[in-house]
Amino acid sequence: MYIHTDDGSLNGTFSSPNHPKPYPSNLQCIYTFIAKSNYRVKLVFKSFLLSGSSAKCEDYIDVYSMLEKPDIDLLSQPLSGRYCATVSPNTVISLHNVIVIVFHVREKSRGAKGFSGVYSFIPDLMYAVGTQMSPQKCHFVIYSSQKAKGIIYSPTYPGKYPFNIRCVYRLIGEPRQRIRLEFEDFDVYFGGDHCPYDSLTVYDGDSYHAPIIQKVCGLQQSLELFSEAENLYLEFVSNNQMSSEHRGFKIAYEFSQRFVSIDQLNGGQFGITHLRGTECDLRVQSSKENEHVIMSPNYPQSYPSTTCTYILDGLQGAQDLEKVLIHFETLQVTSNSKDCEDAYVAIFLNGQDWKSEIPDAKFCSANVATLPDTLESLNPRMTVVLRTSNSSNDRGFKAVVKFETDFGIPGTPASDSNECTFHFNSLSEKEGTFNSPRYPENYPVDTVCIYWLNGKIGERVRIYFDQFVLAPSFSKTDRCADRLELYNVFSNNRETLLGKYCAENYPGPILSAENANRIRAIFIADAKHTATGFRAHYQFIPQKNINALSERSNCAARIVGSISGTIVTPNFPQRYVKDMVCHWEIRVRIGYRILLQPVVLNVEGMMGDDGKSSEFSLKQTTK
Repeated sequence: MYIHTDDGSLNGTFSSPNHPKPYPSNLQCIYTFIAKSNYRVKLVFKSFLLSGSSAKCEDYIDVYSMLEKPDIDLLSQPLSGRYCATVSPNTVISLHNVIVIVFHVREKSRGAKGFSGVYSFIPDLMYAVGTQMSPQKCHFVIYSSQKAKGIIYSPTYPGKYPFNIRCVYRLIGEPRQRIRLEFEDFDVYFGGDHCPYDSLTVYDGDSYHAPIIQKVCGLQQSLELFSEAENLYLEFVSNNQMSSEHRGFKIAYEFSQRFVSIDQLNGGQFGITHLRGTECDLRVQSSKENEHVIMSPNYPQSYPSTTCTYILDGLQGAQDLEKVLIHFETLQVTSNSKDCEDAYVAIFLNGQDWKSEIPDAKFCSANVATLPDTLESLNPRMTVVLRTSNSSNDRGFKAVVKFETDFGIPGTPASDSNECTFHFNSLSEKEGTFNSPRYPENYPVDTVCIYWLNGKIGERVRIYFDQFVLAPSFSKTDRCADRLELYNVFSNNRETLLGKYCAENYPGPILSAENANRIRAIFIADAKHTATGFRAHYQFIPQKNINALSERSNCAARIVGSISGTIVTPNFPQRYVKDMVCHWEIRVRIGYRILLQPVVLNVEGMMGDDGKSSEFSLKQTTK
């Protein structure tokens, strides 16, 4: 028995009989360690070797570390752990002031070196982290008025924590204060992603009715959590996991008014929310084609030393797809390096994880002259990260965030509004593509998009499609509810209809009329059904080139009423000329079908090309 007295030693050693020589057989040794009131017992094993294996314990020790009294019946008390072979306990610290070890050696034991260790009696002041809430050992209130900074330890840290225990720590601050928790060491049994067994739950308020910031288990490193206001409620729960060997946690806390003010940061704007648990991370959500203002903490005053993340989310769904545009009205962030390494505003145009990915752009006062007037996201999310140091009196930044509908259509928008009108100009590109909104995803319903293909005087517009799938109409009165209409536009702005195409008629190659240097295309989708849509290639071709091509070959034919025949490319069997689109239309009487048998098919390109080489395609229609 090892008893802590006023004049006794605070530490010593203990060992198995005859250690380091083999212990005898047929033993039951009891080691009782009793500390004074307000002290605890700490055991550290230095050597451990018992007869048997970890799979089959022959000789073993039982550890009881949750005893309230030394003379209590051990059979009625929970066992903290059983150890054998070479598996020794980690550091053991008593929950109260008593630890009992029972060493069991079987009658025919072969013996082994046994064990040795060091015991010490330590004050339990470090575990009394605040005012005790109830007679239970592990319920505390921490007032900022009494201690603005401190450490919260699990009940027997760094020893194995007890099972079937519930600890509560209420942190109560003053108005305008916030609380920071820094997880300096955290080792709690991991039972799954949702921590269904042992866990520490952090509530953003003064009770378990408050919103949860995070439920934590497993191993955590460098985790930092912030309260939204002046109170926090921590609840640690362990279940019956006797075989678990985990040391618990050591968490530093701090009450302060110097942490970023959330009310000042979001400005009370609708759609801007603080990401719970962070110091100054915000999420800005679109409510459809609207604007917000974001700014650095304390703007226009100097900012604190911190890192803030702004997640800008446009709408994304079957009907809505938005992009994010940001314009910085002010950006004043001084870095100690010209590469903006220690202080900056970083932009992630794909909304990628800023902790692991490289930003698409990074700005500070050293390169602010290169900041574009407007930055545009590549998908519905953009992420902005502000990193500051405490060595500057800069104002930070103020920026306007705008959400616009993203039609996914190449070309020049007709205006900065959310109107689905785009221009494709010969002066910029002689050829390119245009498509239905959001192609290759399904186009939204109840949509009208206008495409202006603007050639120069003396040019004509040629269009051909490599995809055209519109939703069929089930109306008897309107067989082309979803449709694409094409119009010749002449130099005097006169328009004539080129064609109207829907699910029942696939457009072939199209050439604007002579002297029509423009085509206006109108895509119309009704409010009922949707489909993949279309993608088309366009070219602006001088009239003289078309005349020359017509003289070289006749590259279009309409075959009606013929029983059989052949179709050939121009110059066959010689090489065909480049820059050509050929179109054959074959029609037969009702009740007949067409058999098309390729005899020779030798064109450039390969399967998988995007239509920039040669292509032979078939489209079946009925009327």
